[in-house]
Amino acid sequence: MNNLFGNQANGNGFCSGEQLHPHSGIPVIDDSYLNEIAELQQDKEPNLVGHIIGIFLENTPVSLQNLRHAFVRGNMESVRKIAHCLKSSSGNIGAMSMSHASKSLEQLEPYSNEDAARLIVRIESEFDLVRSVLQNKIR
Repeated sequence: MNNLFGNQANGNGFCSGEQLHPHSGIPVIDDSYLNEIAELQQDKEPNLVGHIIGIFLENTPVSLQNLRHAFVRGNMESVRKIAHCLKSSSGNIGAMSMSHASKSLEQLEPYSNEDAARLIVRIESEFDLVRSVLQNKIR
């Protein structure tokens, strides 16, 4: 079955196939989360999975930029709030490694700038990998 983007789809409107995380060996995207979203797809409606992925890919770079700015300003409350949002949004689409890194930043205790900076870099790196995989899924 072809999805709305013209690629071979798994029957739920997006391209399936796991790409494994280079460090952990787990899938970069757990397709079961996207499958759950795809089950909500209504006939003759725009591709829901593609829409959700598009929103994630559009909003996450802004969130990451805001995260860096909050960190540089020393606003740890904002850092935690943004990390919470990133944890949820990445988890909702099955980007579990990114979600776990965001959760680690959100719950960092005791707080240290060094650990926070390391986690921010990790979250950004995770997003680069997630973005690449998601873009391939909707092509």
